Amino acid sequence: MSGNRLSSKKLNGNNTSQGMLQPTWEWTRSHDDRILSLLETGFQSDLTLHLGSEGLKVAVHRIFLQAGSPVLNGKIKASIEDLVIENVDSGIFKIMLKYLYTGKSDVEMGDALHLMQLATEYDIKG
Repeated sequence: MSGNRLSSKKLNGNNTSQGMLQPTWEWTRSHDDRILSLLETGFQSDLTLHLGSEGLKVAVHRIFLQAGSPVLNGKIKASIEDLVIENVDSGIFKIMLKYLYTGKSDVEMGDALHLMQLATEYDIKG
């Protein structure tokens, strides 16, 4: 599963005046690849999730989460920059995030039941 790429992908970037590393955006990629790249790189993200007991940080775009899950929509307030999601397997949650962004998942059979349970908990259809 490519879910591991979300936390381990190295970013090529440019330094900004604030000293933060910004990912280099590839404008020539296909639409599907650019959407997935938003998740993988965090380019222009507006929310940070802290997943599971380890607090894994994942930069996301609230619109994808709010549009795909009424439960997440209810948890995301306009003024928050960080959202803690406890009691979740971060690997399974990242698979669900990929689905929210792309409408696709390449879940392995061993993770399918856990993903279905998580999708039910967050009221994700499809």
